[in-house]
Amino acid sequence: MKKFCLMMFLFLTAGCSSTGYGPYNGHSGYSDLKTDAGVYEVEYVENGMSEIESKKKALVRAAEIGFSSGYLYFDVLEERSELLKDRKFVEGKTEIRKSKDENGVKKTEIKESPSHFEDVIKIKTWMKVRFSNRGGKMSVREYRNIGIASGYIKVGN
Repeated sequence: MKKFCLMMFLFLTAGCSSTGYGPYNGHSGYSDLKTDAGVYEVEYVENGMSEIESKKKALVRAAEIGFSSGYLYFDVLEERSELLKDRKFVEGKTEIRKSKDENGVKKTEIKESPSHFEDVIKIKTWMKVRFSNRGGKMSVREYRNIGIASGYIKVGN
């Protein structure tokens, strides 16, 4: 029942993501590492998302690995999530606004905002998964279908 409730929740929230999905690019995305036969560490990092969404993307990535490796099932052996604080550079802007005053005289206003850094909060989800063809708690096909329905995984035309 717990698995069914999790699957329904993940499926119902499939369209709620406003962020992208892809390999880690230095700021966000997934990364994975094979640590043993059928065992991988999967990590997903992104700003502006919930812990649930981050876990969902990590599980979808695990399903992608399992699918491409020919596995049917996987189990999450360990998992953890943490908040990360990062800084983002925001380039300054110059706005020029032209208008007329109440007497019809043209005036020009120049508004400048300086370059600065902004704090960005990211969530990182890490999990260790083991794949199998003999059974497991998670179905590679089900989680891959969630990834497709969510628009994370693109399938051929």
